Amino acid sequence: MANPDDTAALAAAFTSAHYLVPALGDTGRVHVGVQATALESCVPAAGYAFITAWNPDSASASRVDNDRADGELVAELERLGAIRLRAHAQDDQGGHREDGWLVLDLPVRDTDRLARRFSKDES
Repeated sequence: MANPDDTAALAAAFTSAHYLVPALGDTGRVHVGVQATALESCVPAAGYAFITAWNPDSASASRVDNDRADGELVAELERLGAIRLRAHAQDDQGGHREDGWLVLDLPVRDTDRLARRFSKDES
């Protein structure tokens, strides 16, 4: 797991990760730097974001804590009326995995606010 204070390592980890939307099969496999034409054709949107509440600050949290945070994220996405599909990210070796959501057309300000809210454990 990348050190959250090492922005270069963190950026490298995010860009080498694989993002998957299981409900879409192979169409739901995306990778930073590769055009996602199949995904865009299957679920058209003006913008896409992967957001997770798991493992804040790249520190492993318990399953209970991750599930609680995910529930809070879902409640906020529902409040915003966000269209979302269950997704997960995993490292390029298929190891480290984080559950999250592919969110369609969520305004950047809301995406940023949620990312900041769930970047740190608020308990």
